[in-house]
Amino acid sequence: MKRTEDKLSSTVVRMNEALITLLEKKEFENITISAICETAGIHRSTFYLHYENTVDLLEECIDYMQQKFIPYFDFKNSILFKGDTEYTRSDLFDLSTEFLSAYLLYVRDNLRIYKTGFRLPKFFSLEDFYRDFYGRIFIPIFESYNIPESRYQYMISFYINGIASVIDTWTGNNCTDSIEEVVQTIQKCILPNFKR
Repeated sequence: MKRTEDKLSSTVVRMNEALITLLEKKEFENITISAICETAGIHRSTFYLHYENTVDLLEECIDYMQQKFIPYFDFKNSILFKGDTEYTRSDLFDLSTEFLSAYLLYVRDNLRIYKTGFRLPKFFSLEDFYRDFYGRIFIPIFESYNIPESRYQYMISFYINGIASVIDTWTGNNCTDSIEEVVQTIQKCILPNFKR
């Protein structure tokens, strides 16, 4: 990547938004640099100041999209910010429902880029996205179930990849099942011991 400006510069945002707009109309493989430049209202030379190719832009666009998830989740009122208060298992179950519902709504609202991301998994790492939530969500769950710390790394990989697989199947079906059904499926299959 050859970007010379900050990720949040207006030019970069316009290119990210242009790719998202184009993904609503066609498959990623059929999107050209010319189409991105025309949609973003920039010159090809500007594109090449920031990216080497469309895959380079896609990688950044996925990161950009994941940052747009934050407004979907009510962080201010979430139990994530209860402070040092102990989580109950009921709290943890409610948190998983709250977080998964918000995330699935976000995925459904951004279906095309998620379908593209799942087809190109080397650019679409949910593990990176969940890293910020690791300490706030998964560690209290593990502690609640007295899981040894030496197993955290394995279990977080299992949960994240399992959730990603369920979401991949759901997006592959164009999100026809309700968010509530998918949340319940994840909680029953991926988090079977998540009980009140």
